[in-house]
Amino acid sequence: MDPRDLAAFQPKQLEEVNRDVAGKRAHDAEGDSDQHASKRAAVMSRDDPMYDDDGEDEEEQEKLRILRQIQEDKSEVRAFDATTMKKLALGLERKFTANQQMRIKHPDEPLKFMESEVQLHDEIKGFSVAATAPQHYGALIRLNTPATLIALLGHENTDIVVATINVLQEMTDLETSTQGIEQAAKFADALMENDFFDTLLPSLDGLNEARKDEAEAIHNTMSIIEHMIEMRDTMGETLVLNTRVLPWLIARIKRRYGSNTLYASELLAMLLQQSEKTKEKFGKIDGIDALLQTLARYRKMDPASDEEAECMENIFDSLCSAILLEANKARFMEAEGVELMVRLLRQRKLSRFGALKVVDFITTEGEYSRRAADIFLEQLGLAALFPLLMKIPKMKKFATYKGSEGKLEEHVVSLLASLLRELRDTDRPRQRILAKFVEKNFEKCVRLAELHEQHSQLLQRCERQLEAEREHARAQDEVIDEEYENEEYLDRLDNGLTMLQYVDYVVAEVVDGLGDEMRSEMIRIFKLKRANFEEVKTILEDYAENTGEADKEGTFGHRLLQLARTVVGQHSSEPEPQTSATPEAKKEPSDK
Repeated sequence: MDPRDLAAFQPKQLEEVNRDVAGKRAHDAEGDSDQHASKRAAVMSRDDPMYDDDGEDEEEQEKLRILRQIQEDKSEVRAFDATTMKKLALGLERKFTANQQMRIKHPDEPLKFMESEVQLHDEIKGFSVAATAPQHYGALIRLNTPATLIALLGHENTDIVVATINVLQEMTDLETSTQGIEQAAKFADALMENDFFDTLLPSLDGLNEARKDEAEAIHNTMSIIEHMIEMRDTMGETLVLNTRVLPWLIARIKRRYGSNTLYASELLAMLLQQSEKTKEKFGKIDGIDALLQTLARYRKMDPASDEEAECMENIFDSLCSAILLEANKARFMEAEGVELMVRLLRQRKLSRFGALKVVDFITTEGEYSRRAADIFLEQLGLAALFPLLMKIPKMKKFATYKGSEGKLEEHVVSLLASLLRELRDTDRPRQRILAKFVEKNFEKCVRLAELHEQHSQLLQRCERQLEAEREHARAQDEVIDEEYENEEYLDRLDNGLTMLQYVDYVVAEVVDGLGDEMRSEMIRIFKLKRANFEEVKTILEDYAENTGEADKEGTFGHRLLQLARTVVGQHSSEPEPQTSATPEAKKEPSDK
């Protein structure tokens, strides 16, 4: 037989063998059925005077026999111990060895090793019972079973590979392994020591995702990766630095969206949150460029489903995590990442909200934030930003984004604050931003006043809740220490304070940039919207204090304190503002 016939002996032949075995069993069962039918024909009705109850006694005995068997099976389950685990491991080893010997002996005659292949397949499926006793994984490690399982991943038959992946997925699943978590982690270490992923990932290349079982095997591979990450805090970094898991995930994400792309994007986002080293490795293997290429698909089209929308969001999150590293910011800038994000923003597709978050991240701080802010203005990003300041559209089509309007609004104001901060020592770019606040009868200033009042009310409700909790803590003689106060501050940030810091900083910069007339106009607008302009000073002083650098000249904290005292703090001594006040701003080219 041609060796190519052997290579071709993969899943279909194994299925045929299974069908032949099943057919034989069905034939035997049919024969038994005929015998039982003739016996049943001989059994008389209870109403017949010649009725004999011997048949009924025989049936009752059969029921008792089955019941005893069930009880024996239950006792065997209860007796599952290291010895049982050892028997499983040795049985798997024997079947694997027998199959390999038959393949070597009859390389050109698949029919002669079919039976051993079927037996090996059944043995692997039965081995999944080992997952119910992770506390005995130590027995498997001592018998070097991890190496056997890895060798099975390189088997010529994809059905064997798929079955092995499924077993490993169950064995590493800590949700089902309620006991022996430490043993499960040691089992994972043993897999890693035997170059597990070096064998597993290449074996997936031969799988056809159009087939349900093979697509499921790829999904289970990613489950194994997730389980390993969850076993130990350092495991994610180990996977990234010592295996090809990271480039494999990137390659899957770059493909056209499919059934397993969402899971791959979730794992990538998870890994990039692990450590600085994972971000560094990601940048070195051109991960930034790969994500930008993937996101460019959504410049003129929306995702086709909620799942694809969630996948796109995961990719944006991965990009945000990656550019927290300065070296990756440089790669992002070199790949013209800001330019792409502005194009996504201006197209007004779903991708603009992820792009908004990325630009917010890269302009927040660091060596490249100033350059990113310049590019954003050069690419006419303001034309896309200010409409979002005025109103975040409702997310009705995609479940992933429903209810996220508040978070997106925060990114808008945060980005606006970053642009004013980064460009405060320039003239023309800064004036382009400030000019927007004068347009259309100060509508942007009105929006800032509305946002201030909205989040001030939210913060006040939070303060009342925190005070009630403090009273309860004092009644229980709990210590109000620094840690307790830090937790309170975090609660305030989550309940209005963060947004107030951004909004009020923008208010102060606008007043500072456009002079006394704008101060008067801003006070008038705040009064119109029932917002307290005095709170702006309080918020900025608290913001400055919490930066830890308010007393250092030239720092952002010092700038906040300066704005609070010299810009906002002067308004109380001024006369009632005139409604006709119209601050002038230098005319700049349109951002449309």
